[in-house]
Amino acid sequence: MAVKAFVDENFAFNGKRLTGAAWPSSKPRWKRCVSLVAGSIARIWAAPMSADAYPPEAKARTEALVAAITQAYEDDLKSVDG
Repeated sequence: MAVKAFVDENFAFNGKRLTGAAWPSSKPRWKRCVSLVAGSIARIWAAPMSADAYPPEAKARTEALVAAITQAYEDDLKSVDG
């Protein structure tokens, strides 16, 4: 019973409120499990491929870009009245 309550509440927030899903309930448990495993396998499989495709310099440039964007957002938020 506690698991169903958690799944229902999780779907109510993540499924309906955040994404605007119109269907009345979450996917069946087996479909949620298959999606979770498929996503995990894709990430595990992609990690070595991306390490070969992108040199450490590209990672450093990307991290610097993300840091600059994050700082710009923080600066903008500080200037907002509220």
